[in-house]
Amino acid sequence: MTRIDRTHSGASRAARWPARTTLAAACAIALGLAGCGGGSGGGDDSDSTSTTTGSTSESVFARGPVTGFGSVIVNGRRFATEDAAILFGDESDVEARLRVGQIVEVKARRENGLLVAASVRYDASLKGPITALAIDNNRFQVAGQPVKVVGATVFDDDNALDTLALGDVVEISGQRTGAGFTVASYVDVDNESDADAVTVTGDVRNLDTQLRRFTVGGLTIDYGNAELEIDRDGGLANRLLVKVEGRLDANDVLLADKVEDESYDEDFFDDGAEVELFGQISELTGTNGFVLRGVTIRFDANTQFDDGSVANLGVGAVVEVEGVVDDNGVLLAKEISFDEDFGDRDDDSNDVEDDDRREDIEFAGRVSSVAKDAIELFGVTVRVEDRTRLLDERDDRRTFSLADIQPGDRVELPARNDDGTLFASRVEREDDEKRDEIEGFIDRFDGGLKTLVVSGVTIDATAASFDNLTESDFFAMAKEGVRIEISGRFNGSVFVADEIELDD
Repeated sequence: MTRIDRTHSGASRAARWPARTTLAAACAIALGLAGCGGGSGGGDDSDSTSTTTGSTSESVFARGPVTGFGSVIVNGRRFATEDAAILFGDESDVEARLRVGQIVEVKARRENGLLVAASVRYDASLKGPITALAIDNNRFQVAGQPVKVVGATVFDDDNALDTLALGDVVEISGQRTGAGFTVASYVDVDNESDADAVTVTGDVRNLDTQLRRFTVGGLTIDYGNAELEIDRDGGLANRLLVKVEGRLDANDVLLADKVEDESYDEDFFDDGAEVELFGQISELTGTNGFVLRGVTIRFDANTQFDDGSVANLGVGAVVEVEGVVDDNGVLLAKEISFDEDFGDRDDDSNDVEDDDRREDIEFAGRVSSVAKDAIELFGVTVRVEDRTRLLDERDDRRTFSLADIQPGDRVELPARNDDGTLFASRVEREDDEKRDEIEGFIDRFDGGLKTLVVSGVTIDATAASFDNLTESDFFAMAKEGVRIEISGRFNGSVFVADEIELDD
């Protein structure tokens, strides 16, 4: 195969679309920034978002997961797509192929208060065969690349983590984190695809220009015969964010057919464009800036931090930034959020108990009531945010919203506990089943009365069995913060358990 080197080819970047870049240092900053606020409600058809006070920008760009349809909704912002180009990679396609959970890039303009998309682009970040499975830990590997499943992860069709098998060919839309794994936003199983064809996305490491090799996430890549589409000065370099397509050889080396620069160049955004950018920090620049997917970002005392602070900024941190591009191509941040659904910032350490308590809660049962931005079930209220993914497995409605859920409908609802408030990462309406289920953490318990409170839900354990434990052994082992799994039936006031199991 003839090698084609398109280093610093701006045309190729504009024709396809961007993807991501990284950050490179840690901040010890004394800017006196106000701490962290947060919280958001449901989206609506009009767009009243103004990323900077007084901004009259008409150009809008957003990168993030699809959270619903009725046009295309990205993180709660609805983009009209009637005349938009829909791209899967470099190929034109149709909107009907887009799925909730896929991370997309939208170029749009604001017209009469509405966001009108010119282009919506989706491209998988990881493809290939499953080479390892650790279902109990919510992990698996694709071509040796570690993947983590979280509450927000959407599996296409009837697939789920526990239906995956070694050798299955999967497509992942997700975000690589500083801990080295990809957090899956969307997973599709496609066993009709070529199992030897692999796509990986990540930072270039261990570049050897003589041998024409580098690594991504520990996978060795041979780019000796690859087509290079690199838009940056200096060409291929360590820490550059790239997407690589190729085939695995007998030694599990990826023989690259194509290596693409996945960062945005300085001319990608219009001056004054409103930008919502999601990805991994690759570099810190001074005391008030960093680089994300090739974009230089600045923040100041007016920047709002959600779910974190300046101290959490560092190379590898996964953030969402909203702001406006200035005349120099710098993105001036109005808001910086640390997305707990996609990257546990403590995952580099062995102590993830706090993150697990926040993230790993799940309810499955009948809805008691529905409000504009909340669902009540099992006697607790769960908030629904702009970024909550909404899906309808029961009736397969594509344009599915919170307003379509009625009392009595059964939903599966993974959630997190944020300072005592539950927030849904995903709401999926399901076919009715006989038993209700809770996976959560013990808030308090009374062994004498045989009652517990688990993630806010009152549990009557009088008639419950305890897996392989006796009742007395269970209550002897029970303590605040222990995660348990419960099945039974909610009677309108109390969840009556018939089976309780300690989570190993």
